[in-house]
Amino acid sequence: MKYLNHVLLLLIVAALLLTVGCNGPKQVFFQKGQVDTIRFVRSDSYRNWVEMPNQPPASESARLLTEEVVLTREVEELNSDGSAILKVTFDQVNITDKRIVQGTENVFQYISNANETKSTQADEPALAGVSYRVKLAPDTTVQEIIGLTELRQELSLIEGAAGLAASLLNEKRIEICHEREFLQSGVEIDKPATKLYSVEHEMNKAKALEKTFNATMQPGNIMSVAMTGDAVYVLPAGWAETPQPSDPFRPVIKDKSDMQPPEIIGESLLDRNTNQVLKDHTSVKCLLILTEDKIAQSVDNTEVKGTGGLMFTEIKLEHNFEKLN
Repeated sequence: MKYLNHVLLLLIVAALLLTVGCNGPKQVFFQKGQVDTIRFVRSDSYRNWVEMPNQPPASESARLLTEEVVLTREVEELNSDGSAILKVTFDQVNITDKRIVQGTENVFQYISNANETKSTQADEPALAGVSYRVKLAPDTTVQEIIGLTELRQELSLIEGAAGLAASLLNEKRIEICHEREFLQSGVEIDKPATKLYSVEHEMNKAKALEKTFNATMQPGNIMSVAMTGDAVYVLPAGWAETPQPSDPFRPVIKDKSDMQPPEIIGESLLDRNTNQVLKDHTSVKCLLILTEDKIAQSVDNTEVKGTGGLMFTEIKLEHNFEKLN
């Protein structure tokens, strides 16, 4: 009888351990030969305008950059630590860069798919059918991008090339395409997780973004994760400063403006039956306000004080990941 009680106790403990082990997205499961197709869309919006008392908004400038890629990913190798090497192939690419300055609109576009490649810029290579390899940790952190330099050379893209196609073969762009922040956070069911992440947009005055993730279960064994965040204005130890804007005017706008509390939100879905990410959306929205007095200070001109003019700069950065099959 005592032996049976011990066996029963062990079975109960084992069952509890299994239940606890299923609470969190500790890793994405990779299987050799596994193939999936994903869509990733990055939208980068920048808008700047001036408001004077009793006058309509004026001097508006804006830029909306949208990068959409459909990728096929095949797991080629599995490692004992749970990491995997994936072959990533571009199926479709659609990039639109729309710019408005003083009411004049210019649109640059790049499209590449199985049927055609066309661009408003000269000498853009075809990306459809092109592949690179990436080593992903179980939490989707990119550990290595394999052969990227050689791939750029094959496509006649020099280091730092400014074309639309070249922008997708940038290390940072590849990382944000494959890395899922909610998995990196270690969030579990009924156990929120908070982690610091780098600032991606050069006009964001924060030094880092503190994101908090909360997970709940939905029908069908789907884990839903909600994210909210706050700006951190002290640079974390060991972190590099976000590069300043390259033109001569935006650094002044950034440094002299007051940034309102940003809106940082996200939502994600993880299929716990397969431990595959179904959806991952993040959004960071900031508003910077620059008074006319500070503009005058920056150019050493005191004659414009007192009119009450304000310059607004709105930035919004969105990432949308979707598993297609």
